[in-house]
Amino acid sequence: MLTVANYDKSFEDNLRQLWHGTGVPNLSNPLFFSKKVILNGDEVVAIAAVKLISETYMCLNNCSSRKNKVLALQEMVSQLKIEAGKFNLDKAVSFTNIDESLMKHFGFSNIEYPTKVSLFI
Repeated sequence: MLTVANYDKSFEDNLRQLWHGTGVPNLSNPLFFSKKVILNGDEVVAIAAVKLISETYMCLNNCSSRKNKVLALQEMVSQLKIEAGKFNLDKAVSFTNIDESLMKHFGFSNIEYPTKVSLFI
């Protein structure tokens, strides 16, 4: 029978095993507001956590020169990092019309989603 428990530090080794060394998240970060463990007796079947992130909407004028778009994006990203940092947010999902190669230049990575989305790391 499966049971649900609240995650605590006693499950850290289980978390590392389940993640197989792929960058184990720091669940002590206060942005993780929900942390659950699914157990089958003593066996940890799953661990899940929900973390607050910011959501940004960015668009550039496609008629502007590439140089102006790069400068504008550079300033936008800088300002967004400052604003998100005020709330200790370290990630942002961005909905954008901006060229993929330009987004990658500024540290964004694509993720699959129904609309064009990038994840800022």
